[in-house]
Amino acid sequence: MIGSLDICPNNKMFKILLLVSVGIAISDAFACPRNYCDNVCCKPVKCKENQILVKNGSTCRCCDMCRTIIYEGEYCPPFFRGGSPPSSQCEEGTTCKNTDEGRKCVRDCD
Repeated sequence: MIGSLDICPNNKMFKILLLVSVGIAISDAFACPRNYCDNVCCKPVKCKENQILVKNGSTCRCCDMCRTIIYEGEYCPPFFRGGSPPSSQCEEGTTCKNTDEGRKCVRDCD
């Protein structure tokens, strides 16, 4: 016991945090092994009018991909680290932020 903080390994919260931390570390380590892209065959990408080409934007940064542009004031999804690459992004000059109306693309300050 250190002060009033119990950091005993039998503590349930400690075990949960340890498992989550180990899970994140393992998923990051195995998500993109070294030389992974050597075995990936990338298809040619042609983006639609409301999309933007992102060089090496796919999983493990192997292939180019298209992302749908989300315009200022439109709703934008949260981004989860370690998840799939985003399929959309806010237009240039805006950022996805929490607002009173939910997550929206908001104009950046100059």
